[in-house]
Amino acid sequence: MPSSISTHFCSHHLGEDAVHGGAVLNAVADVYVPDGSVVVLQREVIEQTVAQVFGVEDQDLRRATRGQARVARARQVAMYLAHVACGMSLTAVGRTFSRDRTTVSHACGVIEDGRDDPVFDRVLELLENVVQAQIGSYRGGRAMVEGWGASCQ
Repeated sequence: MPSSISTHFCSHHLGEDAVHGGAVLNAVADVYVPDGSVVVLQREVIEQTVAQVFGVEDQDLRRATRGQARVARARQVAMYLAHVACGMSLTAVGRTFSRDRTTVSHACGVIEDGRDDPVFDRVLELLENVVQAQIGSYRGGRAMVEGWGASCQ
């Protein structure tokens, strides 16, 4: 049974279009990556996409403190995407997001538990597809670069 909190979160923060991909897919057009390095590229794509979809500032995702609950949740999603969608190890994700690997593990568990909600699950599915497509387009479709799995080509 979907959690009313996460369903409310998704409809309130993402809107009804998120379930059908509108909010997630519209976020892709605005992703800008200023640095060509592989790790920065992938982190920037994930951070900017997640920030746009969740309505937070991408620099808030990089802050050392946890911040507001909605920022912390967006950061957890970003770390989850780096690990699950791109196949990064927990240690590599922690290094990329300036967090300990145990924090990344906790974030992945929290987000995975949230996937019981079909709306939130659909948002994550769309985010995974968007991130993989964006990174693949920036990298020219080349796979397996600097600690990232083959799924983030």
